[in-house]
Amino acid sequence: MKNLLKLTSLVVFIVGVYFLSQVIFKTEVPLTTYKKQDNHITSYQSTPEELAKINQNKSLKRSPASSNNQITKPKHRIWEVNLSSELLKFQENNTKVIIQDLETLTLMEKGKPRFAQKVMITYLFPNNHQSGATALVDLENGKIIRVWNRTKHEDLNPKTSNLNPTNL
Repeated sequence: MKNLLKLTSLVVFIVGVYFLSQVIFKTEVPLTTYKKQDNHITSYQSTPEELAKINQNKSLKRSPASSNNQITKPKHRIWEVNLSSELLKFQENNTKVIIQDLETLTLMEKGKPRFAQKVMITYLFPNNHQSGATALVDLENGKIIRVWNRTKHEDLNPKTSNLNPTNL
């Protein structure tokens, strides 16, 4: 009976330490919003209202074994600035884009590693519409390698055509 009590208390202690470490070492990276205004792109830390507009799904609870932990994330990431300028190039003024990191990957091409970032891209348009996609981005130059999960907008209220009889 004493061994069962010791085992139970040990399991409770380990589970408590695990969840406490998840709370203590949880480091949220603040998201940056890029906004096109007067054909210039400005950046600022995302506001709570903008973050409430996008559905932030935390899909990863832990870092997968295939992720590359040797890349340090600098405070100002050049690839993200390059990507945001490309994404906002042909958009109207006051359009915002939020780039949310999902995971870091290392792709092997011809025997050489290519560092990539899987990101969620969300557009916030001035007319309160929202659009988005998931993309794989090259970390060296900010170019998009692959895109999937694009938002498709459908007209739920199609215009009805008024047919008038002729020859009456």
